[in-house]
Amino acid sequence: MEEVSLRVGGEPPTAALHDEPKVLVTQQEPSLAEALQSSVSAIGVEWHELQAWAGQKEILRGLSGEAYPGEVVAILGPSGGGKSTLLSALSGRFSSKRLVATEISYNGGPWRKAFKRRIGFVEQDDTLFGDLTVRQTVRFAALLRGKTTAQADAVTEAVGLAACADQAIGGANIDRQISGGQRRRVSVAIELVLDPSLLLADESTSGLDAASASRVFGLLAQMAKMGRTVVASLHQPSDAMFAKFDKLGLLVDGRCVFFGPASLAASHVSVPVGVPVADYLLLAIGNVDEHLALTKRSSPPSSDDLVQHAEDLPWTTQAGILVRRSYLAHRLDIFDRMFLTNISTITLTTALLWMRVGARRPRSSQDVDDVAGLLFFQLVYWGFQCMLVALFAFPVDINVLKKERAAGLYKVSAFFVARTAVDTVTASLVAPALSLVYYFVVGLRPKVYGGHFAAHLMNGLVAHSSGLCIGAWIHNLKRAAGTQSIFMLCTMLLGGFYVQGVPTYLRWLNSFSFTSYAYRAMMKLEFDKSMTYDCDDRRCGLKEHDVFDGIDFDDPVALDFLALALFVLALRLLAYLGLRVNTNF
Repeated sequence: MEEVSLRVGGEPPTAALHDEPKVLVTQQEPSLAEALQSSVSAIGVEWHELQAWAGQKEILRGLSGEAYPGEVVAILGPSGGGKSTLLSALSGRFSSKRLVATEISYNGGPWRKAFKRRIGFVEQDDTLFGDLTVRQTVRFAALLRGKTTAQADAVTEAVGLAACADQAIGGANIDRQISGGQRRRVSVAIELVLDPSLLLADESTSGLDAASASRVFGLLAQMAKMGRTVVASLHQPSDAMFAKFDKLGLLVDGRCVFFGPASLAASHVSVPVGVPVADYLLLAIGNVDEHLALTKRSSPPSSDDLVQHAEDLPWTTQAGILVRRSYLAHRLDIFDRMFLTNISTITLTTALLWMRVGARRPRSSQDVDDVAGLLFFQLVYWGFQCMLVALFAFPVDINVLKKERAAGLYKVSAFFVARTAVDTVTASLVAPALSLVYYFVVGLRPKVYGGHFAAHLMNGLVAHSSGLCIGAWIHNLKRAAGTQSIFMLCTMLLGGFYVQGVPTYLRWLNSFSFTSYAYRAMMKLEFDKSMTYDCDDRRCGLKEHDVFDGIDFDDPVALDFLALALFVLALRLLAYLGLRVNTNF
């Protein structure tokens, strides 16, 4: 078989690529070389007359260029010039509906799904879980890519994060956090774990000091030395960084005013002493409408080779990894001290206000009202709490989900099961567990506590599922919270809790009030139909009390539980569909 040599920073190889190309890797940093594989199948990319639109606005206007293995291709330009859009298009993560008259080829062929797991994309924003440590973050990224934790630790050390490996990224629950430069290197490390054939980096040095920017760019340059293709948009690169560019693209208002060897661009302008070359070029292109130079383009590598790529992990493995990550990433939210203090305060207050009310025998009409009020309050309060917890589950993770789904790391169903499992177990069990406190303090029937627990649990599961559904479809937290309030209030109103005489034409909506099913189940369990209470100097049957309107004691409690179970299944299915629609790539 003919061997193909990839020259660093030079023209593309002229020899045709065959079925199993070998990559000759040039000298590289020892630590990074040990962390990554020594040889990978290369991906060269070319784009011709690339156009992109956002509504009626044209973002990219006929861009053309190429990047080959062993090259660092830098994309420079003012803000809003189209740099991020170009990289998104090259990564295959840009909506095809916004691309017209486009030709992007990878190794001379069209886009393939297999490339998703061979292309690394360091996005402009650091999308990270704040409660995870640096080591945990890189390790989970490695596991989802079918790599080992040893490889993850090697990459962590290679990018210079060993000193802060066990420190949390930093967020709302963490007082101490890593620096901006370290966060950026974490984002780079996540993509390096993939050992990508094509690495795209969007504004990877933006907002960093000179030393941090140089270190981050140095990692990209090392990848090129190892035979990978690197395309990076940069913000104010230093002259030392500029000297490592093999090719340069200058974008202004979605147009490419120059694309070619970086040294050629610098030769077209007289840079004043003390002014960085890149800065002066950006000033220069603001005053010209034509290309600085036309670069002779060479033909791309001609190959129909399939790129070697990691196989998708089994679904159970994906779910298992995501469950562990979800727990570690959100454990501080679940066991938040303020949240636990709030619910403990409400539970204690409830127990004190209703103390021994349920134990009074014989019960009076007022006792019946008080017990019914307690059951209703507990269901509504915990319904709101469970729904609120679930409401944030998807919106806070949506950016990570979109990024990892675009990279083809796992199936939506695996993420859905993992993310909801962690919250469901904790949020749904807290309410029934704490009900032990008020249940026996108030003096409710001890023999039916199991049924009471089950009704509380099912009510919490339905409320939790409702929050998941709303959060999966509406990622704007302000709008989602408003929708949640409307949904829960309508549930109470239509259930007939405030208006006993619900109009006939609205009574059918009572079937969609999940709280009413849990409430009826609890009332049937606490009040046996043979019970009586004191009223007007005589004993009255329960059916004579207006709190039992709409409650048929002859209907088995099992039907109420069945209805609640159907609510859970329907709402979770809708939540899954919403998540899938909003992360469709």
